[in-house]
Amino acid sequence: KLHHAPALTTLHVAPTDISDISLLLSSNEVALKSIATGLGYLIGAASILLYTPIAIRVLRTKSAEGLAISTWWLKVTSYTCTDVYNIKNNFPIS
Repeated sequence: KLHHAPALTTLHVAPTDISDISLLLSSNEVALKSIATGLGYLIGAASILLYTPIAIRVLRTKSAEGLAISTWWLKVTSYTCTDVYNIKNNFPIS
């Protein structure tokens, strides 16, 4: 008499050893890195778009009247601090 196993309706696959888990982690890390890189480029592009109208106005009028020098010094200082922090912590520049 032949005995048939019941048909499977759902297949559950779970990691069986450490190498399987490391593959899952590495694929998650790749996804997170891609998201972080994309956000970095998006923020960079938004920053350029933010200051483009100011630059165009200064170039057209040939005057920086109405722009506060303290604002620009604060921006340069904040960018410098961010760069120093990232370089000191060996974060990649992408």
